[in-house]
Amino acid sequence: MNLIPFCSDKDDAREYFHIPFNLGGCTFATNGSVTLRVKLDPKYLPFKGTSEFSRNELPTKLLDFFKNIENFDFKVLPRLAKLNTKECAGCDGVGLKIKEDCEECEGEGDLIFSNSYNQYEVECQSCLGKGKKKIEAPCITCHVCDGDKQVIDHENNFHRLPEGDVSAVILHSLNKLAGFRYAHKEGLMYVFKFNGGYGLFMGINGE
Repeated sequence: MNLIPFCSDKDDAREYFHIPFNLGGCTFATNGSVTLRVKLDPKYLPFKGTSEFSRNELPTKLLDFFKNIENFDFKVLPRLAKLNTKECAGCDGVGLKIKEDCEECEGEGDLIFSNSYNQYEVECQSCLGKGKKKIEAPCITCHVCDGDKQVIDHENNFHRLPEGDVSAVILHSLNKLAGFRYAHKEGLMYVFKFNGGYGLFMGINGE
């Protein structure tokens, strides 16, 4: 099973979440909102935190979250609605790359000048402070929406479960796991099982 999609992005300061790790005889993958636990995969290294909390407290908390997880009464997820989308801001809904970084300000939108007395910041006149310039004859597929013209609206995609609201984006992702079943643990925390392991995810608000 490919666990990388469930790890955090490289811009996440928690480097220990960038790749799966081994802990307590199992392998984990997490982005902070969703965590998966599967059978030990020896190709991954033992968990190694980078701060006092991540070294001393986080491993214990993580193992506690999964304690007796197999005893929950898991149930099938209610039917999910189609995800809401919005016009891609990267291409204004065209599907092609129509903007590129301004060469003069390098996408910053302003320019900084300094001398021995002062430092001045002025609006870039080449792009009028936008940091982008229009491509006159676009022909390259937009890398943001992959040419679909629409992107998932992460701010307006919620699914109402009996226990509270949960990100529909998360549920759509998890529901693709074979044998996915979920249960409410406590507060905003939910647990789930799938063919090959268990996991947990966080809700948005509760009843």
